[in-house]
Amino acid sequence: MAQQLHPDERDALLDIKKQLKDLPGSSFLSTWDFEREPCSGFSGIVCTIIGASSHVVMLNLGDGYAGSPGLTGTLSPRIGELRLLQQLTLTAGSVRGELPSSIGENLGSSLQFLGISHNQLSGCIPASFASLTRLLVLDLSSNSLACAIPHEIALLPSLVALELSHNKLSGPIPDRFTSASMTHLDLGWNELSGEMPRSLPASLTYLSLKNNRLSGSMAPSLASLRALTTLDLSSNELTGAIPSLLWSSNPNLVSVQLQRNHLSGPVAIESPARMSRVDLSYNNLSGAIPPMLAFSENVFLNNNHFTGSVPKEFADGLLSANLRNLYLQHNFLTGFDLSPPDAALPAAALLCLQYNCLTPPSQSACPLNAGKLSSRPPHQCLSSYTP
Repeated sequence: MAQQLHPDERDALLDIKKQLKDLPGSSFLSTWDFEREPCSGFSGIVCTIIGASSHVVMLNLGDGYAGSPGLTGTLSPRIGELRLLQQLTLTAGSVRGELPSSIGENLGSSLQFLGISHNQLSGCIPASFASLTRLLVLDLSSNSLACAIPHEIALLPSLVALELSHNKLSGPIPDRFTSASMTHLDLGWNELSGEMPRSLPASLTYLSLKNNRLSGSMAPSLASLRALTTLDLSSNELTGAIPSLLWSSNPNLVSVQLQRNHLSGPVAIESPARMSRVDLSYNNLSGAIPPMLAFSENVFLNNNHFTGSVPKEFADGLLSANLRNLYLQHNFLTGFDLSPPDAALPAAALLCLQYNCLTPPSQSACPLNAGKLSSRPPHQCLSSYTP
């Protein structure tokens, strides 16, 4: 016979069930029959035996299989009475209301994984979450959370992954993230403002701050992220030049997305950038196109102020099919050397040179948003012209 669950935790589960219900098509809570022992018959519950009682160590609310409609209702504050809880997850559904502050108040010595995403939670991230010192993963993405990110969250010592994307968080990003083991930081698709944080963990491999309202220059701290593979700062209001150290100090970069900002000046790269994607489009970048970008697989430099001839390395990359997508439309480029001029590009390669100071080669095939004009008006191609 299974050892009985501690009575306080049994009462907590009763209240959790009372405040939730299955959406049509879900049958998760049908197994929560309190005529039975929760630790041996309830879906989503894993227990451990300590002393005379069993205790809940994992609580996974919802079926969790692909396409499950999930749960609705609210989260009971009595979740915090599961005092040995190590993992708490909630599958995608329509659970609303605020995050219980009791999670931080009572579970700081046990909780290691908190994943409550793709629901309709609102309000603020409780300041009490600062007590979750053993937390490895905090995923609150795809909700309607508002207010500022508590700066204490950035000081949690054990965090490996912080995922707060697709919410309504506002205010500045905490200036310091101190976990020495954090690899994933995603604060994208919020309403965050101010400058980028000055101190980021050197262990980061994934950093996304996309689709916010960040301003100022790109943080010098990016140069210290030598493990970084993915950087996405797109759709912000960043200004100034792209630091040359971004390319030289981050040898593991695979994807760099800086599109739709207000970045300006030349792009300085001294060694081949072998990446899957480089997107610098829709900025105010100028000068010559750096030939070292030709070694990447997909390059988007359109809608800038680049001038001069396109380096031959780009044509060679397209013809060899190592470079698959090259978008250069809406610049002030004056030449593109494809040799021979009628050479057929591989089927996998796509080139767009529309609306520059040249006649695009016949191989140029552009998306619809490039417009209908093949070249710029002549007066825009004079040396005295100021965009």
